[in-house]
Amino acid sequence: MDGLKFSTPSGIGEQLRENPKGSIPATLPAQMDQAFQNVDAVLKFAGCEGGWTRVYTMTSYHVGLDEDHKKEMLRCMKQWMPDHQPLWTMVGVERLAAEAYKVEVAVKAI
Repeated sequence: MDGLKFSTPSGIGEQLRENPKGSIPATLPAQMDQAFQNVDAVLKFAGCEGGWTRVYTMTSYHVGLDEDHKKEMLRCMKQWMPDHQPLWTMVGVERLAAEAYKVEVAVKAI
């Protein structure tokens, strides 16, 4: 991670990678919760008042993709988008930017 810089929400579509304290949650459920909270915060920062209700497509990237990842994603989706489900692509990857990262979520919203 040395030398890599990540943007804070200073423009449309940028994403937070960590929680506001700068630490990475240790567990998969906690990282998914944080990812969904971060996306909601960025959407609202960019002027998308409805947050997750405005998402029409989502891609999630998972290290060690298994049924637990699917279960936790569905839990978060039901929590943050109870009335709709965007197009969703779930991708297993070997690694994300930091070794501790287990999930990354990218969305498009209107």
